[in-house]
Amino acid sequence: MVRCLSSRAPWGLVLAGVIAFGILSRVVHTGLVVFDKYLGDALYAAMVYAILRWFRRSASAVVWAAAPEWLRPAAKK
Repeated sequence: MVRCLSSRAPWGLVLAGVIAFGILSRVVHTGLVVFDKYLGDALYAAMVYAILRWFRRSASAVVWAAAPEWLRPAAKK
């Protein structure tokens, strides 16, 4: 059975792993331009995504409350 990362704990572990790998990528230089120059940018984007997914549940309620009435789906009767 495949289980998605819906709770906060796995996303916290993903975030910690991305940060650790980002620090490691700054310390170790491979000599390849792709890894040395662009790996940090890709890991920064992955970190932002992990942070957004970590706070997804609380943010969805805020977005729902801030959405205009015409954008919300019709309520079921």
